[in-house]
Amino acid sequence: MHCLRSASLAGMALVLATFVSAQTSQSDTPQCSGWLDTDLAASAGLDQPLPFDVTLKPTDPKTTISQILLVFDHIDGYKIDSAAGEDAYTGVTLQPKAPKKFQLALTKGNPGLIRVRATSPDWDPHCPVLDQTVDTGFDSLVHIASDNPSFLTQEEIASNKGGVPAPIPAGKPQDFVVQFLDHDGQPFNVRAPVTLVFVGFNGTQLSQDGASWTDKPLPITIGKGHKFDRVFLRASSWDHGRGVIDVIAKKDSGKGELAKYSLDYTVDYAWWIYLLATIGGALAYTIIETLVASNKDVRKFWLNLIADYASKLWIALLTGGVAFLLRGVNILGALKFESSTIEGHVALGFLFCIVGLEAVFKKVVELVNRT
Repeated sequence: MHCLRSASLAGMALVLATFVSAQTSQSDTPQCSGWLDTDLAASAGLDQPLPFDVTLKPTDPKTTISQILLVFDHIDGYKIDSAAGEDAYTGVTLQPKAPKKFQLALTKGNPGLIRVRATSPDWDPHCPVLDQTVDTGFDSLVHIASDNPSFLTQEEIASNKGGVPAPIPAGKPQDFVVQFLDHDGQPFNVRAPVTLVFVGFNGTQLSQDGASWTDKPLPITIGKGHKFDRVFLRASSWDHGRGVIDVIAKKDSGKGELAKYSLDYTVDYAWWIYLLATIGGALAYTIIETLVASNKDVRKFWLNLIADYASKLWIALLTGGVAFLLRGVNILGALKFESSTIEGHVALGFLFCIVGLEAVFKKVVELVNRT
């Protein structure tokens, strides 16, 4: 009997706890009786005041809701007037399903992007509000630039008479900051949040902290001002040549493309790829030399190649390594070395084997003595 009574009490306690939890959950949920509808344009030229309506509508069409007081945020650069003569910044009375007319006008210059926001003191703070960003000509007013000379816009490349960005090494992280500029090259401060979406290609990875990398589009938002957070880029180790990052400006909601830019860059091979190419050139010479000395006898060729603990191959590896280390020194005289190509490094290793290490070291000593 005692056990039965205990079980009964436990069951009642569980039911009571569930009921209290449900009631608490319901009370924590904001009761939003209505929402605000507007025909405010997502983009517009503001040479003339822009008219728009705001309508209070019930969340549930079958219910009746009370009027509310609508208060617009005051933001420097533009003003909002009520057609009824009420002060939009102290409060405009909205009746359900009765549109109120307003007009928006710029007060100083064109900021390119403005944010129109209004709330109601009669509603829970978590209820929907009027919050819309209007594009007033962002694309025609704003340009971008990077603080890193290795990342240039098409306009910068064209003004440099076909110049290309300074190359970056493949596989090594690079960083840059994007900022907004006006037509005169001066900082352009935005007055509404803007999201820049950075898009890399061909295995290029992006990061916002230099630690967490992704090959997917990277969004970064700026609330105001003209500079974004630093962006890190890491090109694939096998990447080489011209690269591009698409930079797409969007409203902070992620919807509505404002403008599309691009940053061009040039990638150089990772240093170890050039080293392998140089050693490959030295090995190619050794193989050809051994094949000729063997009178094209395959068995004799292999025996000669691995004779003395494969000393020919070890010498080829050493020669290729030395050639790579001395690639910036004029060892080969009139022969010119193309240092930015794989072919040039293969030829360098090949020629160093022809000259021989002894002759190379002799040339190095002569150059040292001259200095």
